[in-house]
Amino acid sequence: AELRAARDRERRERAERESAARMARRRSTAPLAAHAGTYHHPGYGDVVVSVGGEGLRCAWGAVEAPLDHRRADLFRWRADLPGYRDREIRFRCDASQRPAELVLWEQVFVRRAVVENG
Repeated sequence: AELRAARDRERRERAERESAARMARRRSTAPLAAHAGTYHHPGYGDVVVSVGGEGLRCAWGAVEAPLDHRRADLFRWRADLPGYRDREIRFRCDASQRPAELVLWEQVFVRRAVVENG
């Protein structure tokens, strides 16, 4: 019984370590709110990422829908329109781990600088 309890404890601890490692791989490089901003492409215009009640939202032209976090800096855009449905959006971070680019349909949108008033 003592040996069985030790094996069970060892299995639980191993499962907890593996779960923590999986979560670390899934975690976004930056906090989700740090992804909010306007990302620009000279030919395709602006993509706006905002924080909503249920997480991040993405708007491009008239198409606006939630973003589901998949793993690391990869998200799924849940736009319910043919051609847009379940598109992947990847964020690229700069050296300070702040989202600096958004990649959609292999097009790179660069984050616009935030201009402070005052």
